[in-house]
Amino acid sequence: MEPNEDDAMAKEYHGYEVNYKTIMMRIEDGSTLVGKVNIRHRQRLSEIFLDAQEQFIILVDVKHEDNPEPVMFINKNSIMWAKPRD
Repeated sequence: MEPNEDDAMAKEYHGYEVNYKTIMMRIEDGSTLVGKVNIRHRQRLSEIFLDAQEQFIILVDVKHEDNPEPVMFINKNSIMWAKPRD
């Protein structure tokens, strides 16, 4: 099962809750990334950034410049700004 932008409802995938939201972010090297982050049980995307126990954000289906990447692990300290995409 691939993440689906049109699927706003949380689902389970192999016993793991998935609820993908699309996000755009700029990281400290000046790159802009667009990808999907699994917010799981959370109500809002912002809760991912407020969770001090998780140092990394995992993006899937990432568009990085002109190169697609299946998965990227982004250190929260390297994010300059981020915004949800509709």
